[in-house]
Amino acid sequence: MALPTLNQTQYATLMGLLRAQMGKPYVWGAIGPGSFDCSGLVQWAYGKMGIALPRTTYQQINAGISVPLDELMPGDLVFFETDDNPNNGPDHVGIYSGNGNMMNAQNEDVGLKETSIASGYWRNALVGARRTFTVSDDGGTVPDDGEQPRVGLPSIGLPSLPVSGIGGILAPILGLPSLPGTPEAIGAMFEQAVVIGLGCAFVLIGMGVLLREPAVEIATTVATKAIP
Repeated sequence: MALPTLNQTQYATLMGLLRAQMGKPYVWGAIGPGSFDCSGLVQWAYGKMGIALPRTTYQQINAGISVPLDELMPGDLVFFETDDNPNNGPDHVGIYSGNGNMMNAQNEDVGLKETSIASGYWRNALVGARRTFTVSDDGGTVPDDGEQPRVGLPSIGLPSLPVSGIGGILAPILGLPSLPGTPEAIGAMFEQAVVIGLGCAFVLIGMGVLLREPAVEIATTVATKAIP
């Protein structure tokens, strides 16, 4: 199906509009602008950009197209089952905001908040995602909260360590952008560095031997001719 298209400036406006609602109260059945429930926030914000979506979570799960969780982009809708009854379908919706987070109208205690869905309760309750628009590459302003939003829900694992010290010297030589965060990976990298270093040393020693032998022969010949 053909999805509505936002240019980069409209895309940035949508994400900024959603972020501006964070901190407002959650009220069941509310559709804004002073308060929202989860699906009310989605319908209100996307409606501001000309994207018509149904009112409830149970309807919004059928809007747009399905998208794999590892291909999420900011603005995709993410759906959750929180009532322990999968037969009822998803009962909560949020908006993926990048870097493993979502913006959502959570509940009366929390209100509207940006929260992680990369692990813990929300990751376990996550059941699917839908994309309701595409973004054109018109050279406009892109959504930016200090860094480009990461596409896709990051896998759960040890984070990468920053490149610094010895790692910062060896990583470019070995073609690594950062030093992996597992001891096994670090050990493998240094093992590879040692092998490369030994190889370079043997090459230099070999070159020294090859350069030294002609010099010795030349010196011997000159000395012999100098003797009367």
